[in-house]
Amino acid sequence: MAGLYPNGTVKWPCGSINKGEGTSGQFKMQLQQTMLASLSLGPVGISDQLSARPDNASAQITSNVSLVMATCAATGDLLQPSYPLTPTERSIISGQLGTQGAELWATFTAVPAARTGLAGIWYTALGFCLSCKGHAPTGNLTERDLAPMVDAAGLPSPSFSDVPSGSFTAAGATFAPAGDPAPTQHLWWRADVLAQQASGCDGVEPLLWNGTVPNLPLPTGDGGTLVHVAPVLGSVALLGEAGKVSAMSTYRFASVEVASSSLTVALRGKPGEKVGLLFAAPVAGGFKCVEQVQVIGSDGTATASFSAESR
Repeated sequence: MAGLYPNGTVKWPCGSINKGEGTSGQFKMQLQQTMLASLSLGPVGISDQLSARPDNASAQITSNVSLVMATCAATGDLLQPSYPLTPTERSIISGQLGTQGAELWATFTAVPAARTGLAGIWYTALGFCLSCKGHAPTGNLTERDLAPMVDAAGLPSPSFSDVPSGSFTAAGATFAPAGDPAPTQHLWWRADVLAQQASGCDGVEPLLWNGTVPNLPLPTGDGGTLVHVAPVLGSVALLGEAGKVSAMSTYRFASVEVASSSLTVALRGKPGEKVGLLFAAPVAGGFKCVEQVQVIGSDGTATASFSAESR
């Protein structure tokens, strides 16, 4: 596309600094676009910013390291769910979320059991608002928003080589059972990805899922409200990895072994990498978040164990 008008003037004038090339501009939707890309199962590109013209020997190339690391393991492998982030049915049907421009998207991760079958299904939802003016609206996240992604009669295969058939025969109104025994309870928690890279469980409050998350903020600017839903396996729950957009990813979590009051988690990563795992342990009146840092071994794997007595 030509960049000049017929009279020779520039159609899209740049800034006045750096010889008019506008290299000091700032992309204002970094966090939201990073979350959308990470959960979409597509590639995640890093758009580096130059501090000066490329032909300037002193030009610095900068990346937002915190955002980059929120998308991948130290190996560079992307941390992504089992299913592409998809608009919920109420997002597609105009007006169902109550506010024009309101968006509620969702995905899930299916983690294999240590021996056979599935250990459980972990759900992730992202709420935001496009073209909303004034105060950020709110919306409700319901089980009917998440459940239709997974068919209880045709759960995802734990094998990367199997192609999903796409069949769906269930009612899609409640969470699909998985594991032996199937989880009867779920927990939900809000995620502040960048804060949890440094603080782990700070700000993480696992709450018992009762079928809905009410009054979910739908931000109008950069970012979005990230909600994770985790199954209670036995008497404890694996919430996921701290500081990652995809708290439960197909790369990081190879399998989960479930006992009556404990979990054994098989991990993948770079040798020496420290992985901040978030678990939920039962306490009086509910559950509490417990962080456990696991170091990846020299073979690129590690095993983390967590029990109800862990504090």
